[in-house]
This record gives sequence, C-alpha cells and structure tokens, in this order.
Amino acid sequence: MKDKLLILAYMGTGKTQLEKHYKNVVDLDFQDYKYIYDKSIRHLPLEQRKGQTSLRTENPDYPNNFITTIFAELEKGKIVVSPFIEHVFKAIDSDDFKAKAKDVTKILVFPTADNFGEYVDRFKSRGNMVLI
Repeated sequence: MKDKLLILAYMGTGKTQLEKHYKNVVDLDFQDYKYIYDKSIRHLPLEQRKGQTSLRTENPDYPNNFITTIFAELEKGKIVVSPFIEHVFKAIDSDDFKAKAKDVTKILVFPTADNFGEYVDRFKSRGNMVLI
C-alpha cells in the first residue's frame, strides 16, 4: 500500500511552491470548498477572490466537501497540502476524519519567530498584505 501524506502548513510556508514543482502534490485551499462565490467573480484567481467577502456565502457542505476531496486526492496517490487554519484543523481532527484516515500520515508545518520578516516579504510580494 502506498503511503498517504497530508501536510497542513501555515500560510506562506510554501504549499503553492510545492505544487508548482512536484506533479504528485496538490495544494487544496479551503476557500473553494467553504464558500460559494458570486458568479461575477468565479472566473477570478483565488487570491483575488479571497478579499471579496460581500460576494460569497458559506457553503453548507463544508467541511464534508473538503474532506471528501482530500481523500479523493490521497487515493490518487497525491500528497495533499492545505492551510493550517483553525476550521481546517478541526475538520481534520474530527472523529469522522480520523476513522477514515488511519493510513494517512499528517505533518504540521509552522513558521518560526526568527524568520517572521521572510514571511512578511512573501505576503507583500503576492499582494496578501496591506500595510497601514
């Protein structure tokens, strides 16, 4: 049996870069599962949709739709990376997920205090951070 790997990583730790460089890695952002976006912005890239809070509604299927997709990608042999954010962690920590994920290795990735400036630079370069 192939190992199944789920990596929950803090924002800015390189999830998207992993996906760009390795064909067997999929970067699953919860946004497209947690929210239903207004048709006027569905065509925009995710980074541009994220701030459009008035043009999205909560998806009643979340987190089940997200968990189903995680398992589908793992079954395809993909390494799944996803943001480490409270509601994603709670979904992964649920009894339902744990019961289905006995053969899944989970890795948590965090930044450290000594490289805070590096993360600020990453957020600025991709337009995620506005300084006041």
